[in-house]
Amino acid sequence: MIYTNYYLDSDSGQNVIDKTVGAHFYHADDPKNPENKVLKIDTHNTIFTLNSVTSVAATYATAEPSACDFDFSYYYEKLSWLYASKYFTLELRSKSGAKLYALRFELYDYTSGVSEAKKMCVKTEDGDSVDGVTLYADRWYDIRVRYYFGSRRGGARVRIYLCERGERMRLAADFPAPTAETAISRAAIVHSATKIKGISYFDNISFTLIGAKYSPDDPGLDYKCERRVYDFETGIPSTPEFNIEMLLKRGDERIAFDPSTWLPGGARNPFKSSHSFYEILLVISGNGKFFTEQKEFPMSPGSIFITAPGCKHSISVERGYKILSVAGNFDKLSFITDVSVLSDNIYNEGKRLAELIHYNRFGNEDYLESLCDAYIKYILTNLNYTFKNTTASIYKIIAKMEKNFGNCDLSVGKLLEESGYAKDYIRSEFLAVTKITPK
Repeated sequence: MIYTNYYLDSDSGQNVIDKTVGAHFYHADDPKNPENKVLKIDTHNTIFTLNSVTSVAATYATAEPSACDFDFSYYYEKLSWLYASKYFTLELRSKSGAKLYALRFELYDYTSGVSEAKKMCVKTEDGDSVDGVTLYADRWYDIRVRYYFGSRRGGARVRIYLCERGERMRLAADFPAPTAETAISRAAIVHSATKIKGISYFDNISFTLIGAKYSPDDPGLDYKCERRVYDFETGIPSTPEFNIEMLLKRGDERIAFDPSTWLPGGARNPFKSSHSFYEILLVISGNGKFFTEQKEFPMSPGSIFITAPGCKHSISVERGYKILSVAGNFDKLSFITDVSVLSDNIYNEGKRLAELIHYNRFGNEDYLESLCDAYIKYILTNLNYTFKNTTASIYKIIAKMEKNFGNCDLSVGKLLEESGYAKDYIRSEFLAVTKITPK
């Protein structure tokens, strides 16, 4: 998982991105049954191209899947203000996050701006409406989207099953679809916040790869299998299998929030999230504080925070910030049980590696893996020599070398002596850190 956590400073002269815009996520009561807990999405209008993504990894009901099911329960309130119709998109994705197929859930039968919007339809990416699927506001629906992969003998197909809560599921639509060019392993709900305001709810989300075979004579309603279901009874998960991020596109730049860690400045009791993986946060710009359950650390450009699985954490800032995050199951960091704090070196090697990883996060997987390996090695080297307290001295020596490079009286021996360490010792440490000798 690779993302950029980004918040713009209101004093910087740029457009402000704050809690007044975007799709915001809450662990909330079911609007029809307060005893049931659900995922609430409160969408605030924005003029940016701003989406939030609920990403779900597939579970396998069979070793050789021929189709996939995306199940969810959905409820939306009538909208009294909107200038664009697209509310959310369901995407089937590859392992790397590339979109392979999508369906758009759009509001219709409204007058732009003021009239109530209380009907929703489903469209393909080509803009064709799917007959037989209409969702009305203020009602819970159980929905299943089944995608049959297709083969040389026949193309892909999509079926949509639908019912109001408490009723029997029915086949509402059956239509051809483009065949995915690579394997499907994730699904995503892309919540739009562009020129739209509203409140909606999701419950009982699951995504399963199954062995169902398409037959025009068999509606497929009787196919059953074990499914991993996210019902939100105990909160909103934040794991590699289920996670949420807010994506913002300005021009060609794609940046993102992690809603579980973002905080406005000055919060005294910040909400803390934890993950089942290691997370490496590198601060590109901004100042603030990094919190865990028991500690708080100053946060400034060049700070690197490594959090272990299960370590609850959050950040709070007074002004703008930008953070790069790389997360995963890094075995080489297993000795970290809480949080470790480092600083980038004077060459900003950590920042450069993290930016390369972020830029290539949807690219070649082997190349991306090699970049992540290099990043972890950089972190481990930094950790190793932080414990020895010699790294800072070595980079001070390098800085003096650069400053006095044209000075014919420059003496390597004198620079080593000024470090306060024995010359032979600091020379060997210099070689270990930089892979070259001082000379």
